[in-house]
Amino acid sequence: MRRTLVLATALLLSVSSIERVVAQDKATVDRAFDAYWNAGSVKAADKAAEGIFSSGASFATVVGRLADGRAYKTSAETGEIQWPTLAGGGSAHATTVVVPTNYNPMVKYPVRVFLHGGVARPDAPEGEGSGRPNRPRRRMEFKPQYIAVYPSGYADAQWWFFNQVTNLNEILDRLKRSYNIDENRVHLMGVSDGGTGAYFVGAKDPTPWSVLFPLNGSLRVLANPATRADGDIFTTNLRNRPIYAVNGELDPLYPVSTVVPVLIMLQKAGVNLTFRPMAGAGHDTSWWPTEASAIDAFEEDHPRDPQPESLSWETERTDRYNRVSWLVIDRLDPSKRGTTFADSNTIEIQEPADFGLRVDSRRGDGRQVIEIIPGTNAATMGLKKGDIILRMDDSSIRTSGDIGRVFDEHRAGTRMSFEVDRKGQRLTMQGDFPPDPKPPRKEETFKHSRPSGRVDVARKGNTFDARTRGVGAFTLLLAPGAIDFDKPVKVIVNGKVSFDGHVERSVQTLLRYATRDNDRTALFGAELSIQVP
Repeated sequence: MRRTLVLATALLLSVSSIERVVAQDKATVDRAFDAYWNAGSVKAADKAAEGIFSSGASFATVVGRLADGRAYKTSAETGEIQWPTLAGGGSAHATTVVVPTNYNPMVKYPVRVFLHGGVARPDAPEGEGSGRPNRPRRRMEFKPQYIAVYPSGYADAQWWFFNQVTNLNEILDRLKRSYNIDENRVHLMGVSDGGTGAYFVGAKDPTPWSVLFPLNGSLRVLANPATRADGDIFTTNLRNRPIYAVNGELDPLYPVSTVVPVLIMLQKAGVNLTFRPMAGAGHDTSWWPTEASAIDAFEEDHPRDPQPESLSWETERTDRYNRVSWLVIDRLDPSKRGTTFADSNTIEIQEPADFGLRVDSRRGDGRQVIEIIPGTNAATMGLKKGDIILRMDDSSIRTSGDIGRVFDEHRAGTRMSFEVDRKGQRLTMQGDFPPDPKPPRKEETFKHSRPSGRVDVARKGNTFDARTRGVGAFTLLLAPGAIDFDKPVKVIVNGKVSFDGHVERSVQTLLRYATRDNDRTALFGAELSIQVP
């Protein structure tokens, strides 16, 4: 009996000791995560992550805590807030953030980041003291449930500069540390230069964004060396995010007729593109009141998939712009020819049909032919340089203006007649009108400064099927839930198996990417490095 009592007492003491150890371990993990969530920057969070790793917390515990995220404060500032230059350094970036006055930290809020136009101007951005009145920035009337963000751009910080890409990422990081935002409903909108900027961000750094809204912008502006866009543009990179583009029919800068060839190229490249041409509109947003509801509906219907099943990425450098979601290009190698991808860098420009007749209104009455373009309808019907046009159809021609009027009034699809004076001799001739359209002229859209590498990869369960060109090595980031870590992972590259085996979960990897991305919905538990055969 006494022995039984001693054993029971010892067992109780052992259980009590285990409970104290577990409680101490939990307290250590709690303190480590408190420090992590309270970190004010990526750098500080990276240091705090060391405490989580040192606490010995299990992979499952860390995944669960990261997915739950921080506890947001009820005392967060609301209304219109001015943020000064962020911690990354470089050019000054003043940012205005508008948080709903009824902000509830228990609710996830969608975010709309709006890029203004006119960024090539040298004046200081809004909120930066320059000794001059601040130039007002255009804003739009957004739904009250959005957290609206208005960054500033100017000559030294244009939307297609690296300092602005860094700035946008720092804005999002700070926003996530302060407010409960919906990471999968963070979309980018811009007008004019801002619209062009939305295209640029989508082509270089789309990972945190759900939808791109380029309004009155032009992707092809980035082909002009004078813009000093940071790096080469690869149109297939825009396949990773849906785009809702709007342009005015009569826009003097980027009319519908000039942007359509580029948009057709994007559609052929597999970009998820919705285009809304605004009849009669110029370089303005007079259409916004009637279009806003469709834009909002598009945003609601297209939340970001944080673990998409397929990705396509091309880059000419690996020190930046080398990652999209769970794919990282680590090393370029032009000798690795791999897959031949379809051309996605050529636009087709439809030249206007040309009858081929040239007269000079500055010479006399303007009826004398000064040139006939070879191969045109005018040449086929027999018109020649030096002819004086007397009649067209049933109308007398007295001036060059009469020639244009008859062309306008002639019934399409019927033959046109000319009566001319050729060196004193009257001749009559007929020909088809209007002229046949010319074949489209093909033109390279973007010049590329250096060799690039591309990876297209699709995931199905634990199997990854990749096609590459010009890439020596890439990394796949493996997410808990997207793959099963208890089963082997297979990677096929250009038709050959490059990896087939188990991949170990890593708390360090989990913390490293969680710190960089600050995203509860996109967690990565392992890195799988692949050498292209």
